[in-house]
Amino acid sequence: MLAGLQAVCTPAAWLDAQRATELVPVAPSVAQYAVEICRATRTAPGVRLGASPRASIWLIRCAQAHAILSSRGYVVPDDVQSVAVGCLAHRVLMDEGEESIAQATQVIQEILEATSTPRP
Repeated sequence: MLAGLQAVCTPAAWLDAQRATELVPVAPSVAQYAVEICRATRTAPGVRLGASPRASIWLIRCAQAHAILSSRGYVVPDDVQSVAVGCLAHRVLMDEGEESIAQATQVIQEILEATSTPRP
């Protein structure tokens, strides 16, 4: 099955797409929103190890990519919300071991609900 897969782009084209994504503007309030979400994971109940400051960078990068895929040339809070679980759940270590991704997903969703959404 894997042998039949064909590349959809070259490594150079993929790198170009990544670079283009980095150029999508992010308002300071939206960047701060991403940082607040990551910071909140560090103090959430049941979390042993929350998302690092570097996770904030990747949350913003993912939001930039989401903005492009949404045909927008700038990031809005909805972009951050749309990618937060996928970007952060695997970065949050819960006190409970085996079902930690499901629990981390729940924690991140609760943080999104509790964190004030900025105006872009």
